[in-house]
Amino acid sequence: MARVLESLYETVHALEAMEDRQRWQETTQTTTLKRLRDCIVAHFNKSEFNELCFDMGVNIDSLEGESLTDLARELVLLFKRTGRCEDLMEYCRENRPNAELP
Repeated sequence: MARVLESLYETVHALEAMEDRQRWQETTQTTTLKRLRDCIVAHFNKSEFNELCFDMGVNIDSLEGESLTDLARELVLLFKRTGRCEDLMEYCRENRPNAELP
């Protein structure tokens, strides 16, 4: 009986540790996405943002919003959904080498 309880105790603690890591990863990812959005807004004007979208194969009309902040947020979310955030960060690094990127 003691072994069963000890095993259960270890399992519960392992699950709690996994949940903590997952929460940390989600928080880190959200912070990275916010920083990427903020970087785009700070270092690209609307015309340059249009060019960024064109270069990355994104139809700007498919993004919701009108302000640069709205459009940048939607672009970052699109790239997150399609697994292309690294591509977007690389584009920003190449075209804005002095910008602080995540």
